[in-house]
Amino acid sequence: MMKYLIFVLLILLPLYVVSEDAPEIEGIEDLQWKNRVILIRSADEDVLAQSLNDSVSAIDDRDIVWFILNGAEVTSNYPGKISAKFAANTTGKYSSAGAKVILIGKDGEVKRAADTLALDVLFATIDAMPMRINEIQEKKNNGD
Repeated sequence: MMKYLIFVLLILLPLYVVSEDAPEIEGIEDLQWKNRVILIRSADEDVLAQSLNDSVSAIDDRDIVWFILNGAEVTSNYPGKISAKFAANTTGKYSSAGAKVILIGKDGEVKRAADTLALDVLFATIDAMPMRINEIQEKKNNGD
C-alpha cells in the first residue's frame, strides 16, 4: 500500500510542481539570492522525496528548493521547468564537495556537506545563518 502511495505521489508531483510562474533553470546559480538549496545525490529518490515532502512546511518556511540527482534524472520541489542540462551542470560544479547531501545558502556558497540526509541538522544550520535570523525577525515584526 505504501509503495503504491509513493508511486502515485511521484507520478502526480511533476504535475503539481510545473508552473508558468517560475522560469526554467539550468543550474543552482539560477536560484541564488532567492532560495536555499538542498542537493542530494542518490539512487533512492523515492524514500528521500517522501522524507522531504513530509517536511514541506519547514522547507517552505526556509525558502528551500531541493533536488535529488540520480544520474541525469532529477526529482525536485522546484515549481518550474528544470533544464535537461541541470544534472550535468550541477554535478560538475558540486562534485568536488564529495558528499551526497549538500546545503547551499542563498549566497550560492556550500554551507554543509554530509553523507546522509538529516533535515533537523540542515534546519538548525539554516536557522543559525544571519540571513535566516533576519527573516525570522522580519516575520515577527510583520505579525506573521
